[in-house]
Amino acid sequence: MIKKITEIVKCVKWWEILYLFVSIIVVLVMGIIFHSGVISVFFSILNLITIFALGKGWFWGNIVGVLASSLYIVMCIFQHLYGEVIMSMLFAIPTYILCLFTWLKNLHKSSTVVHINKKISLKEWVLACCGIAVLSFGVYFLLKAFGTAFLLVSTISTSICFLARYMQVRRSEFNFLCYIFANLIGIVLWACVATTDFSFITTVITYMIQAIMNIFGFTNWIIIKRKQQQDDNFEIIKNCCLKPVD
Repeated sequence: MIKKITEIVKCVKWWEILYLFVSIIVVLVMGIIFHSGVISVFFSILNLITIFALGKGWFWGNIVGVLASSLYIVMCIFQHLYGEVIMSMLFAIPTYILCLFTWLKNLHKSSTVVHINKKISLKEWVLACCGIAVLSFGVYFLLKAFGTAFLLVSTISTSICFLARYMQVRRSEFNFLCYIFANLIGIVLWACVATTDFSFITTVITYMIQAIMNIFGFTNWIIIKRKQQQDDNFEIIKNCCLKPVD
């Protein structure tokens, strides 16, 4: 356990901790200024920690993600954002749980960092997008039946999150790009809510911070993948050199 903690501390740069700390302070201050609800503030903090941990490739970030999604469900129910509720209950929480086990099974050389998938084939991309398009078509009418607020925006947000969750399970760095688009939609969605209840401006600011964190996650996973490939190639060469010659 001590070895794992030491490994985590070593791979975190001081400016990364500083950014996370400052982001949490900003959320707390904005929450106090705009009298945001406790659930909204705690969701924002947990979500920031989740994105930061996943951006570093740590499997335990999925556990925090389950807690954050649970608070998000409660928050969205009060705002009649049933699309977000359905997405969290049927996809977000199950995805975090699934990722927890799949990431644990695919840690890079017994470390705390997940082994990033080398490549997603074009065929898989096409099949995933087609499947999500069909699923989103059904979700639109389901959300409409529930009387979801901001129906079109909620449907688009849900569709993009579907793709992001899938790429997260597949351990692809492109999940962060999808989340960046989802963050931009989230900014629009909660900005609309904030027009009637200004306390939710904290959530809007949180989504802005999340977008920056997801950019960090995308670039960091590219760096991690490159290092993992170099390590794998070194092991292959090493094993070939050590193999006895007949």
